[in-house]
Amino acid sequence: MSVDVTASEGTAHRKPWRGVAPSMTSRDPLDLNTATADQLDGVPGLRGHGFEIVRYREERGRFTDLRQLDEVPGLTGKSDDSRASLTVGGS
Repeated sequence: MSVDVTASEGTAHRKPWRGVAPSMTSRDPLDLNTATADQLDGVPGLRGHGFEIVRYREERGRFTDLRQLDEVPGLTGKSDDSRASLTVGGS
């Protein structure tokens, strides 16, 4: 996702969006099984790993437990602080 930014000369350019997903609030956990890579990158502790999480999900199927994040390449032990902001749907 990107955001249009207008420069002082009046020209617009695209800048990567680096925020929390618009529909996500502190009370709304993000579903690992439906979230986009950009939404996952907006979760502290997962920043930069959204692509790998989505790829893992596409290759192996739905997440059934948040502990499966440790199986995603590069995330072993790094996602513990993010789990309060996440769900696997219906849990």
